[in-house]
Amino acid sequence: MVSSWPSSSPCPCRRSLRRARETPQLAEAPRSPSSCRHWSRSACIRFSHSPSPPPDEKRRSLLRLLGFIFILVSLMVGIGSNLSSFIDAPSLIFVIPGALALLLFAGQGVGNMFGAVFSADATSEQLTAAADAWEHTGIYAQAMGGIGTIIGLVIILKTMDDPAALGPGMAVALLTVFYGLFVAYAVALPLQTRLRSRAAG
Repeated sequence: MVSSWPSSSPCPCRRSLRRARETPQLAEAPRSPSSCRHWSRSACIRFSHSPSPPPDEKRRSLLRLLGFIFILVSLMVGIGSNLSSFIDAPSLIFVIPGALALLLFAGQGVGNMFGAVFSADATSEQLTAAADAWEHTGIYAQAMGGIGTIIGLVIILKTMDDPAALGPGMAVALLTVFYGLFVAYAVALPLQTRLRSRAAG
């Protein structure tokens, strides 16, 4: 026979329910009527906290695609028909391989940095390490852009008497900064944010 809990003292099930409503992190496992020894089976209060629904990955993928399209549209509108003016192989080689070389020198995992972006089975540690690597990539890209600007200014100052040499020096001075900022804020920062979100989720 199931005993009844004294009316002067509330059932522990009721106290657990009250605590769970006030602080959900204290929620206990769902009770069954047969497991409650403090109240009649018909009056036993059962409660459970269903987990929050998983994030809508399709919606996130759509937002990423739209963001990438908007970036391309913004660049095309800003550059217009002068696309060839923003392509300078020496500046591009100086910034991107230079940033990767600094990553290798710092001991960062370049392979994991790219692999974690496209891998669906990456662990939380791998995602965090890849996010740190992308964060350093943005820093190093801006640093290489600043160094390239100084190099370009030196070239300009040394060839002031030769107008034909001013163009390449100015291109190095300006485009290295452009490439560094683009890599840092249009590539590294979004990937870093995405990887940290995946590692936390």
